[in-house]
Amino acid sequence: MSEAATPASPETAGFTLNQAALQIEGLLTGPAEAGTPEPEKKQAAAEAEPEAVTQPAESEAQASEDTSAEETADAEATQAQEQPQTFKVTLPGGEEAEVTLDELRKGYSREADYTRKTMKHAEEMKAFESQKSQQLQAAHHFLSTLKAELDAIVVTEDKVDWNRLQENPAEYVKWKEYFRDMKDKRSAVMREQATIAQAEAEKHRATFLETLKTESEQLTRKLPIFADPEKGPKARSELRSYLLSNGYQPQDVDGLSDHRAVTIAWKAAQYDKLQASKPQVEKRVVALPKVQRPGAATDADALSVQKRTALEQKLRKTGRVEDAASIFLAGLK
Repeated sequence: MSEAATPASPETAGFTLNQAALQIEGLLTGPAEAGTPEPEKKQAAAEAEPEAVTQPAESEAQASEDTSAEETADAEATQAQEQPQTFKVTLPGGEEAEVTLDELRKGYSREADYTRKTMKHAEEMKAFESQKSQQLQAAHHFLSTLKAELDAIVVTEDKVDWNRLQENPAEYVKWKEYFRDMKDKRSAVMREQATIAQAEAEKHRATFLETLKTESEQLTRKLPIFADPEKGPKARSELRSYLLSNGYQPQDVDGLSDHRAVTIAWKAAQYDKLQASKPQVEKRVVALPKVQRPGAATDADALSVQKRTALEQKLRKTGRVEDAASIFLAGLK
């Protein structure tokens, strides 16, 4: 019997089973992975995974740091922008304070609004006072005219023949009541005139006191001596005496309120005071003898003295102005 063909064993075949499996897997996955054993591929993938995971983590950390830095910079910039700029100002009391631009604007707006309202109020008060003054003048004129008419009527009472009117009692009573009514109206008009006169006097007094206060403030600025508690009363007394000695009446001095007039009067008083003291000083200087060293007098000096003596004798004889001028000119040489 002939020998049958024996199949080759798996070990002796052209491909082993493992090689065949790898070859099939290579066909499925592509040529790059065909010759790489599966355990090696898994190990390489396992080694690559940590690196791949590490790189995104580092990128995320770096991005987080950059974002935090940007947020910090933005926050600082925002804080710097929100920090208001301040300015140093001096308050009315002399104290210094720091205020923001917004506060300055608000303060200026309030001051401008206050100034505007104050000016408006002043204009309204001025218009009101003007209108009130016109009304008072009109009322005063009306009452004066009415009183003159009532006076003219009341005077005629003495010209009425009352004895004859007694013959007609009704007419007598009627005219008596008429004249009594006219007298009552005249009395009412006079009372109203007195009220108006008192109101005008009070207004003038208030205006005078306000003017006096303003003038007094201006006077103390120009002449501080009048504001001095010790020297002020003495200066006022001195000025009053000076004005009275120059023809002013006491009531004129008491009514003097214009600070300009007081300033001029004070300067005039001080000038006259200075001028009054000059003759005494000159007299004392002239009375002093001329000091010369012994033997210092020269012939020229002796001649000058003789010439002056001769001129003085001539002046006593003639009394002429020209001779007096000669003496004066000789003294200048």
